Amino acid sequence: MMIALFVSTGYFSSAVLNIDGTQTANFLFSMTSAEKLAAKTGITIHSGETFYIDADLDMNAGTQILVNQFGIGGNGGQLFIMSRLYCSTGTWNGVKVFGTSGPHHLSPPNNAIFNDFAAYRGVLNPDHGYVELWTGTKIEKAEHGVWSLNGGIIQSWIVPTQPTAKFIDCKEGIYIENCLQNPSAIRINRCELTWTSPSIWGESDYTNQFKHITVDNSKDAYFGGCILSGDDANSSGVIYNPDAKGVGFAMFGVESSATFGEAGDAFFSDPDYCEPIVRYRMQPSTPEPANISNLSLGLVASGDELGVNHTTFSNNIIGIGEISGYTFATKFVDLHDNYFYNSDWMLSQQFLPITALKGLVYLHAREATVYDNTFIEDHGIISPGGPGTHIYPYTSTGLLYFSTMPGATDFKVYRNNFNGSEASNGSSSVQSPVGLGGYNLAGLEWKCNEFKNLEKGVSYGGSVGPMHNPISKRDPQNTYTNCTVFEVENTTPVPVNYYSLAITLVNTPMVVPKNAVDELPPSCDLDCFTVRTKNKVDNTTQTAAVEELVNNEFAFYPNPAQDKLTLVFDGNTNSAEMTIYSMQGQEVLRMDVVSGQAYDVSSLTNGFYNISIDIGGHREHATLIIAK
Repeated sequence: MMIALFVSTGYFSSAVLNIDGTQTANFLFSMTSAEKLAAKTGITIHSGETFYIDADLDMNAGTQILVNQFGIGGNGGQLFIMSRLYCSTGTWNGVKVFGTSGPHHLSPPNNAIFNDFAAYRGVLNPDHGYVELWTGTKIEKAEHGVWSLNGGIIQSWIVPTQPTAKFIDCKEGIYIENCLQNPSAIRINRCELTWTSPSIWGESDYTNQFKHITVDNSKDAYFGGCILSGDDANSSGVIYNPDAKGVGFAMFGVESSATFGEAGDAFFSDPDYCEPIVRYRMQPSTPEPANISNLSLGLVASGDELGVNHTTFSNNIIGIGEISGYTFATKFVDLHDNYFYNSDWMLSQQFLPITALKGLVYLHAREATVYDNTFIEDHGIISPGGPGTHIYPYTSTGLLYFSTMPGATDFKVYRNNFNGSEASNGSSSVQSPVGLGGYNLAGLEWKCNEFKNLEKGVSYGGSVGPMHNPISKRDPQNTYTNCTVFEVENTTPVPVNYYSLAITLVNTPMVVPKNAVDELPPSCDLDCFTVRTKNKVDNTTQTAAVEELVNNEFAFYPNPAQDKLTLVFDGNTNSAEMTIYSMQGQEVLRMDVVSGQAYDVSSLTNGFYNISIDIGGHREHATLIIAK
């Protein structure tokens, strides 16, 4: 059999290379010169076919590679990339992989237990188109480097001893669109995405079309150990500012959810985190965090759930947040073990005053857990003349700033380091203004944080605020060093009980000495139990579950569960109705339950479930994990 070449009437105006079952050679390197010439004008991989790009390929301008274009109703086409795809005569359209409406997995992999990439790939639904990025992948000057549409699967499992997959000067490097399967098979590990100049695309600056990674109306996408960076404006002359963007990671769509974190090939449930993390089974001597740097906006998200962990944000005008044209509005945000750093680097690169910036991280959310992060602003010496005279970031309202969405409940800020700096503006010393700021934060709780070299450690306002801090009424164990104006500012009309020793306050809210209420010992533990995460890790003992009941109407244990599940309600409730749904929304179990009794859930198979409890007409939701 031979490669079939024909003139396409739909997508190309010249002969393209079709991988359609008539060929024996599915490797680019092994093809004839004529076949490789056809590949330059485009490639279509039909359903049920597999193709390996194992040699460099210089695409014609405006062409593209289609995977599973004709795969609806049959097994998906597969593409494996391990070489360079580029366009020497201009720009090209990139790789586009199509999916179907079915689930990504024939049987869902269980995030709650040890799972490596084989567990994902081994149960993939073959109906979907599939693209895998291997070490050696280098995609250049494509409008969309790799584009997943309607469930097309993209995966990369590059190990730490191998070079990363690279995307260079792609307007959008990785684009996930309408991939609503959950659990998803979008698992992208160790990809590096960079720009060298916007002039390649006929632009003088990075417009709102430049985004390294986009998750658009898609669920459960994971990115591990990825490096997202802009070019060095000092060498290219490119001007970054809030209206000329250049975005690292963008998520849109009310149902969208994603995790951005360190590299790995295995899922672990760890009681130190509110969700399973991904790490290597054979952990390298130095774990490989993700990195987002030298961009106008590092990360923006608007959707359902966002997790960001083990990521370094450096020298972005805004690390996580929003600017003109992009709104951050995500229901639940989980940030942990990240490093946010800004220096003077960007001050000389922009010419528009950016006095409205809220700080390194801005979160407009309904619930958030922020723990074990470091926030540093290092201004150095600010020149009294030129673009460096802008008052950024001295008018910003916090290194970490919260704004609430309707229905906001919990904002937990634990074990973080907020470190501003003293800088000279040519005549006097100027400090970073606020460590933790926010507006209308009824559910704010902060404890075991360090605030250093700031004008104000904590400052929040609006019409409502927390009634007390912390909620547990234990010693919050926050430390304030060199906070020159005051340590805590409450400009709301709500008086607050602070369960700590004397601290410098404004608006004279109530101060209650530590342990004055119930003499509970101090604790820096994060209460993951009250946080509604899709991959929640709960305590598994009755004692722990009952203790966590202090701040919630019900608790259940163990989680993950095997055959039995025990629920505990508060003292005013004796019974309730429990309903358990699959992740596809199908009811799988319903029963009346009594507090303290164990119930049989052995009929449930391994996986994730939504558990709904109706307690006296008030309904609570959480995530249940079954792991047998």
